[in-house]
Amino acid sequence: MKHVFFRIFISIFCFSNTLLVLAQNEKAELIYVYDPLCTFSYGFNPVVEKLQAELKDSLNFTLMSGGLATGAWSASIKDAYPGLKKEIAKIKTVSSSEFSKEFMALVDSGTYVYNSDIPARALMVFKALKPEKAFEFGLAIQKALFVKALDLNNINTYLDLIRPYDINPMEFSLRFQNSKYQKLAETEFQTTALMGADSFPCLILKKNGKKVIISKGYKPYDDIKKLVVENL
Repeated sequence: MKHVFFRIFISIFCFSNTLLVLAQNEKAELIYVYDPLCTFSYGFNPVVEKLQAELKDSLNFTLMSGGLATGAWSASIKDAYPGLKKEIAKIKTVSSSEFSKEFMALVDSGTYVYNSDIPARALMVFKALKPEKAFEFGLAIQKALFVKALDLNNINTYLDLIRPYDINPMEFSLRFQNSKYQKLAETEFQTTALMGADSFPCLILKKNGKKVIISKGYKPYDDIKKLVVENL
């Protein structure tokens, strides 16, 4: 009987060690918390894209929405974001991201309504249909607004954006209209807030089950890469 218990103990011990080794060897994850309407996130995108290109073998990259313009903050530019033009001028001094004259005309008119719920919902639908391309699609949503001045409150914008991804537009539309995906977007807002992403952009490194906030707000590429590598 003692030999039986000993063998069981050894089996459990070996299994536990195997799980520990697997957890330690698990590829780290860099979570990019952004908001489709956040100009600072948009200005930060080139930094994240360069990180992706250089560290893709060491890291998995995940994009999550933070929920900038929700509740009372879901309002017109003139009512809730009167300082937007100054923010953009500041971003242009540090980032190569382009803000088109058509988008700047929207800013000047002030009537365009910022609402993070809708693009976040579209991103949740896309994640369900083509998860491996979600990061790319999330950044494309921002370019649709800041470069093409398209309406992110209109489903037709997303139907145009999904064309390169071989997604059935009818299926996308049906899911987009399903309240399930709005709830998923709201849950993602709550999840990122609990992770400490109370401003955007925010980078969070997840390794061996632990999360470390790498940065909040815009930082140059060299500074970000150093922080990421130090925490790997």
